[in-house]
Amino acid sequence: YPRYHIRFNYHPKDLIHTDKSPGCPIVLTYRNGDIETQFKNGTSQILHLNNKFTYFSNGDVQHEFPDGAIAYFYASNKAKEFNHPNGTKVLQFLNGERYTYHPNTGIEISYHKTKI
Repeated sequence: YPRYHIRFNYHPKDLIHTDKSPGCPIVLTYRNGDIETQFKNGTSQILHLNNKFTYFSNGDVQHEFPDGAIAYFYASNKAKEFNHPNGTKVLQFLNGERYTYHPNTGIEISYHKTKI
């Protein structure tokens, strides 16, 4: 998706402040303005330039874009899912099998060598 720079491995650098309060998530602030919230269940969320990255304890990763698009990486089978703001959903598996779900028009199944 040319207009989307999907990142499943974004991690900020240059930590400048850590806020730890008993019973609350840990909040980290970085020099570039990024905010990371670390939850007790192992999930963490990073806010970066109107993008939200969520790292789940099971290894899954979600990247939310400012326009509402969402990219998701499934650690268990390395599948990738992309949800467009218009409702189109693309699910691609490691073997290249791709399912495109179009709102109100059905499913398109194809095989691709390229990654999403």
